[in-house]
Amino acid sequence: MFQIQANELDFGLTPTVLGSGTFGVVHLAKYRGDVVAVKIPKLGFDDFQKEKDILLSLRHRNIVLCQGEVHLPNGQQGIVLEYMAQGTLKDYIEKYNPLTDETKISLSLGIAKGLAFLHGEEIFHRDLSHNNVLIDDVGTAKITDFGKARPISNVLGTSGTIGTYLWMPPEAFNNAYCKASDIFSFGILMWEMETGSTNPGPQNQDGQNVVDVINWRKSGGIPKIREGILSELIKACLKLDPQQRPGAVDIVNYLTTFQMRIR
Repeated sequence: MFQIQANELDFGLTPTVLGSGTFGVVHLAKYRGDVVAVKIPKLGFDDFQKEKDILLSLRHRNIVLCQGEVHLPNGQQGIVLEYMAQGTLKDYIEKYNPLTDETKISLSLGIAKGLAFLHGEEIFHRDLSHNNVLIDDVGTAKITDFGKARPISNVLGTSGTIGTYLWMPPEAFNNAYCKASDIFSFGILMWEMETGSTNPGPQNQDGQNVVDVINWRKSGGIPKIREGILSELIKACLKLDPQQRPGAVDIVNYLTTFQMRIR
């Protein structure tokens, strides 16, 4: 990975922090005249090294670009990512709801192309949610946050539940990950774009108990699908049987044809 010197980064921008979570903090900075996002993990965050390794191997228009690695004076390390001016898919839906049909198709197609690339590289994302898709200044959707991603060959035999509950398919709670698990999560993202709701839980109500959400999804619970331009594809992606869900390439082909039809 390309090594960026700490003194090449200017952290004097506003806001200084773009986001934070269990992983650490994402700072806004400037690098060689361009605005960038610098992701700095919490000490001991084991997934960071794995994320760096995977990002190093990925170059695609619908995957957030990693420009390099930086070691800071305080001993911390970080990765320098391209800045996505319109924030997360969640932010975008809440700001522009209701989305036009053209926008729903364009965003869905971008995410699907990113997934098709990942799956072609034999990588599972395993944590696709509205917070892990970012939108750039021209409306291009890009997949980010690869802390839970793994090469498919390394997933077999692992233990523990991985992902964000409301976007996880039923099989993921039994650690039965497959490419179709990411497709289910993608279906939830399309549901959010179609409905304008960023809460795909039981009864679409805020403040659900985590245990209730897990039991609901494990028992095959999915959010109510309303009619819209994406509804048939959403139904296909949210099939409870992973083998009945379409592949990412099939989705790209379907959405590409659909996009040409509505232009």
